[in-house]
Amino acid sequence: MTKKSAENNVTPEIVENNVSSLVSEFEFDPSLLGEEFNAVRIPRLPYGIIINDNPCGIFITEKNAIKAGWSNLEDMIEHEFPNGTKEKGFLFTTARMAILGNVAPYIRYKDSDENGDLKHTVVGSYEFDRELLDKKTMEVVSEHLVIFVDQSNNLLHNRPIRVRFKNVALWSFRDAIEEFYMAMELCFAKLMNIQASGKNDKWRSLCVFAVEFKPEKEGEGSNRSWCMKVDKFSMPSLQNFGLLFLGAKHRKDVIWETYDMNIGSLQTKALSAPEQKMLRSAE
Repeated sequence: MTKKSAENNVTPEIVENNVSSLVSEFEFDPSLLGEEFNAVRIPRLPYGIIINDNPCGIFITEKNAIKAGWSNLEDMIEHEFPNGTKEKGFLFTTARMAILGNVAPYIRYKDSDENGDLKHTVVGSYEFDRELLDKKTMEVVSEHLVIFVDQSNNLLHNRPIRVRFKNVALWSFRDAIEEFYMAMELCFAKLMNIQASGKNDKWRSLCVFAVEFKPEKEGEGSNRSWCMKVDKFSMPSLQNFGLLFLGAKHRKDVIWETYDMNIGSLQTKALSAPEQKMLRSAE
């Protein structure tokens, strides 16, 4: 060990309540603390890609993993996309994830040259405007904000990842996760000895969906192709509830801070049902 000279070995000054000392260095109008200045901003988040292939799963490119603040960038694979492009990243064929929220399914034009300038144009809400869906030219999609966690429920990254599910993958995922949430809500009620009740997205963001995906051929004749589906997931019980719920205060605070900062990114250009009706009546 190298010895330092006495004059260089200076103990740094410890400032108590460092935040207060910094605040005292400048003046500001206390009215600026008002909640009326708070706003939900739309952040540009890293994104994941649904791989409809064999194997299938959720792919996070190296670039997006770095943007998400991934804690460990080891064990990446190289994935080749249908167009021949190769990318390094993580492929989750199984995953443990907390969903901060999602966009209600909406209809948009496919990313197809045949659609010309209409590519990705939003048509409307699937719930109210499903009669407008043309499966040849359109698709049903929904974005989900995802945080991946490890087996000990430690967060693998510090920014949520936006994953767009569509068509078969979307309906399979939504059916499975809704069944999962309902079971979580029932277990919570039994454990707390309270009446069972549905919960909002913020409460549900504390639930860890442990899922395994499977590839399955869908379609008819020459149009059959691989699609990602949910194969199985950990069904909540009174015994495993603690492994699937981030309800401890230190975990809840982190998840909910992330939720509050990023939930505004779940916005689409989908028209409301009344707007759709006005549009159709004007045609």
